[in-house]
Amino acid sequence: MAVTVASSGGASAVNATPNARMYLSIAMAMVGAMMFGLDQGNFGNVATFLSFRKEWCVDRYGDRETCIHLKTAALDKEWEDVFVMWGATLITLGAAAGALLLAPWLANKHGRRPCIAAGGAICFVGCLMASYLSFGIQAVFFIGRFCTGFGVGVSCFALPVYNAEVSTPSIRGATGSLFQLNVVIGGFIACVITLLNDHWKFGMMLPGFAGFILMCAMPFMPESPRFIMERNGYEAGVKELMKVRSGDVTEEANSMREEIKKEKDVEQVSYTELVCGNPNLRKRLFIACALVLGQQATGVNAFLGYAATIFKMCGIEDPLSFNVAFNFVMFFGCLAGLLLVDSRFGGRKCQ
Repeated sequence: MAVTVASSGGASAVNATPNARMYLSIAMAMVGAMMFGLDQGNFGNVATFLSFRKEWCVDRYGDRETCIHLKTAALDKEWEDVFVMWGATLITLGAAAGALLLAPWLANKHGRRPCIAAGGAICFVGCLMASYLSFGIQAVFFIGRFCTGFGVGVSCFALPVYNAEVSTPSIRGATGSLFQLNVVIGGFIACVITLLNDHWKFGMMLPGFAGFILMCAMPFMPESPRFIMERNGYEAGVKELMKVRSGDVTEEANSMREEIKKEKDVEQVSYTELVCGNPNLRKRLFIACALVLGQQATGVNAFLGYAATIFKMCGIEDPLSFNVAFNFVMFFGCLAGLLLVDSRFGGRKCQ
């Protein structure tokens, strides 16, 4: 059935406003960001739990005397360099594999929504394997950690794209910045929960709970209007756009159609041409990669994976409480960046 769209005009841009389903869709994307944060914030604390060390350290990497006490366990080189290191590292490796291998095919061929839901499901299964279904088998635990990261990588590949394509142009920048803020919120929540509850299996399941929500809720969310228009045509895209807007969507729909046409007309650039061809493109590529590499080179993600252990080795008596305070400060730093990025006092270069 054809979709009737009002004629293009100046009033249409004013009439097309966000509706409740758009905000609900963005909220689901933020759950995915929190899943990433929970994944970053839980293991560093769980690795210090007495119940965790009893399960995985005793009779594997040491005896009760060397494993039970946190100070001596932290000095156990094999425990730290094998089990704890791989427990933290496999998450990162899994996330990279998920974002590179499965997510592009899912997001571009089947849609942003199934990509996010599939990532949540994989994360949920991975968390189960690393906790309640590990059965004390180290290989199962490590596979579970890799699958947890794989699911997070799959979801986080599509989440910012989905968030931007569902949002109205007027709030697109702000909702994009909210992704990083909710990653920090997820890390803070993980620290608070693991401070109050020292059951290691529950702590390891925290990202899986968010993944379960994504797995169940995303199939009922609207798909990206841009993806639908690109795959199924203008009228189908307008139908999907009307699910996340109130009022006349003609102006936005026409703009979306023009952008899709322009992108199809643009010549594809190979990786070789990107690096060895146009100097302007090479400069942009270098700046983008340097910013990401610089942020990762600070070591913050690796630090978060070992936070409680590092704080304990620094002489802090209550490393879990200190980690909560540390993540609380991170939240306010991220919030300040969110408020300053588009203000006259800040800006991207300044930050």
